[in-house]
Amino acid sequence: MFSSTQINVHGLDGYGFETVYLARQPIVDRQEHLQAYELLFRSGAGAYDPTCEATEATASVVRNAFYGLGVESVLGSVKGFINVDEQFLMSDAIESLPPQQVVLEILETVVESPRVLARVRELKSQGYTFALDDYVGDQERYAELLLEVGILKIDILGMPLATLGTVLHAVRRPGLILLAEKVESREEFDACCKLGFDLFQGYFFAKPQTLRSKQAALPQHADLLRLIRMTMQEADFQEIADVMKRLPAVTLGVLRATNAGMNGLRRQVSSLKEALMVIGQARLRRIVQMMVFSKPGMQQKVNPLMLMAATRGRLLEDLANRHPGTTIEEQDCAYLVGMLSLIEPVIAQRLEDVCKDLGLSRELEHALILREGVLGRLLLLCENADAGASEEVMRALVELPGVSGSEFIRMQMNATAWADSAAC
Repeated sequence: MFSSTQINVHGLDGYGFETVYLARQPIVDRQEHLQAYELLFRSGAGAYDPTCEATEATASVVRNAFYGLGVESVLGSVKGFINVDEQFLMSDAIESLPPQQVVLEILETVVESPRVLARVRELKSQGYTFALDDYVGDQERYAELLLEVGILKIDILGMPLATLGTVLHAVRRPGLILLAEKVESREEFDACCKLGFDLFQGYFFAKPQTLRSKQAALPQHADLLRLIRMTMQEADFQEIADVMKRLPAVTLGVLRATNAGMNGLRRQVSSLKEALMVIGQARLRRIVQMMVFSKPGMQQKVNPLMLMAATRGRLLEDLANRHPGTTIEEQDCAYLVGMLSLIEPVIAQRLEDVCKDLGLSRELEHALILREGVLGRLLLLCENADAGASEEVMRALVELPGVSGSEFIRMQMNATAWADSAAC
């Protein structure tokens, strides 16, 4: 009587799931200790797509590392070098990145100009560190930019040692970190150490390692652009949260951004509104802009499992509002409990790890994992309804005065219609 439509989650790649790829290559010091990773775009397992625009590639790397795979699993305690072209450098989206966790690596395609220099100085004042990529001694081309970057990546491939020594002598200054890239042998490493390089990268240490994860595909552009407009108009956080509840994939990305070191702190979050207040409208806008950049012209199919997650979140929220024993705080966080209860198969990650990764409060964690507390019992009610366990549902409805079996079915139908209207 109460059973919802059951969806087989196997083989859903054509229906809103996508396998995302990201490569990382170690950067080590003179003792060969890991100091950082360069994060690299991959369109498939080990595949680099040369037709991909640099801005799209960078946005894809950022989205997958910081909002998909999770920054802690990708970087651990070290920094990530991220390639930036001029378009990405000038965009607001770049400021969604945490300065303490990234090095912005200026690509060789960027032309030094007053506009570029002003932007680099502006971002440096916000705490960002810059590296200049693939330097081969063209000092005149980067006369002023060389004075702004903190790290200089020098391409040693095919460069004679005598020439390399001359290049180093011309650019060396106090505080500048010299990084030798494309180091492919012990002999090259030893020679670079003698020349005074500080950091090293290349096949001698490790080839790029490809990481992969399955996650929900992003919603369509119109939904993302609506969120951007709302932040530009400084809409109320609750209004923004109400829109995001229809977009679980975006909600998950924002929760990761809030708790995975994106703000220089780890804290427990109990509701989507609270997460938005922590992250702020400006950073939210930049995160959503990053998502737009990462999938130009995207037209995704409806994701059935994320549709179910949004439906359950809405139903649990309605039930919490009808329960006489819930607090305002529990009503605020009921949606997250319902939505996250179906997230495991979406991101192929244990629920316990999701709770830790997202920094959820102890109450939310116990509701999700142990079915404890009012929200835990309401979640169990929803699960029994999906399983068609009518007797268990009727027993649970005793806690909800005024909610009969027929009223509960009406609430299920309303939650489904609400989620369907967003086609998340």
